[in-house]
Amino acid sequence: MEAIPFIFRSWQKNEIKVYSEKTHKNIDYIDIVDLNTKNAYRDEPKSVIRGKCFNLLCYMSVCTIFRMSWNLFLQVPFDFSKIVVHLSKDLFSITHVKTCDVAKNGLVGFSKELSDLSEDIINVVRPLFFILPLEFAAFLGLYSPYDGRALFAKFEKFFIGVPHQKDFRRIVHDEKLSYFRIFFRALNKRNNVVYYSAFCFQPLCNLKDKKVVSFKPVDEKN
Repeated sequence: MEAIPFIFRSWQKNEIKVYSEKTHKNIDYIDIVDLNTKNAYRDEPKSVIRGKCFNLLCYMSVCTIFRMSWNLFLQVPFDFSKIVVHLSKDLFSITHVKTCDVAKNGLVGFSKELSDLSEDIINVVRPLFFILPLEFAAFLGLYSPYDGRALFAKFEKFFIGVPHQKDFRRIVHDEKLSYFRIFFRALNKRNNVVYYSAFCFQPLCNLKDKKVVSFKPVDEKN
């Protein structure tokens, strides 16, 4: 396993004292630390992580089909219709205002709609490129739970490109919007709201973070 340090890592349970900006107090946590990256993950039994990885193996294929269908049959036609409406309004406006003003004002909104449409088209095929790495990481988690969880978290964060703190389930209470409305916004990655398949796999903190006051290994007596 030492020959593949990117996949197989050394782990240690640590007691971590973290400063909370909300309560202005230090809070103690027991987490599993990756000794290579110093990332701290939830202290969960390996059997629980294996169960989650098994569920992800079954879920990722369904999720990929759903994401592709959502963008292909709903989001792409919707954004395309906005472009058609936008162009129609400009054509009808030409008789009332100067052509140069129509072109100047129209290009601003038109470029935004084109950008949305191109992003939707990319999102149709994007899931095909990251489902295999995620499936591999979930499968690895059945054999080596901590390593599979860390690898899955790394892949998912890389492909989404937005921190897991922006997951719709974490911000749903911060905005006066319904749970489902924010979920559908997350599917489109609009306003930096995203959907993580397993945001609970993401690191809770890094031992090098400023908010980490202290940490020490936990003696485990078997």
